Amino acid sequence: MRKLAVFCGMFFLLALTSAAQDSAVGAVGFDASSSSEAPADPPQMFSSDRLPWQLAIGYQYLHFSNILGRTFNNNGLNTSLTRYLSNWFGLEGAVVAGFGSIAGTPVIGTNSLFFGAGPHITVTNDSRLEPWFHVLAGGQHFARLRDITSWAFIAGGGVDIKLGGRGAWRIQGDYVGTHFTEPGNITQQNYSFGSGLVLNF
Repeated sequence: MRKLAVFCGMFFLLALTSAAQDSAVGAVGFDASSSSEAPADPPQMFSSDRLPWQLAIGYQYLHFSNILGRTFNNNGLNTSLTRYLSNWFGLEGAVVAGFGSIAGTPVIGTNSLFFGAGPHITVTNDSRLEPWFHVLAGGQHFARLRDITSWAFIAGGGVDIKLGGRGAWRIQGDYVGTHFTEPGNITQQNYSFGSGLVLNF
């Protein structure tokens, strides 16, 4: 009985405090309306659920075609960091490391590394699914196939599935363009798929 009485007393005090605050807000609102012009709210670049930084890390499957006359697949790790400048537009930097080999005597390693940056565009909505697109320009390096580097770009996108809180699960697919001069002065058309965890902070 004593606990119930204490609870009721606390509830009553909270109600009085809330009523007093509402009265103060009403008074301020009356004074503001009497002036010739009410102060404007500052512009908001971010929605209530958009945090400025986004870190993504996950598995990446890469398929390379006609690199030094060879076609092969790598499995690796995709890491990206995006700084949002508005609710839908950000700048992304990414590093994609791939690991693999081509059977033979001797076995030829095909370890790869992509590094690049570019715009990241998000389609904002109220659902759990958040589509996005990006275009990254940078370089593609192979360390064991031969120590070679080419300019490269990634263009693609995916969808982030919101898990609640600051986390999401990402599924993405990308076109990867490279320009190694062997076996010819052509742009190689490669692709990749990946999935992993996204953290907003």
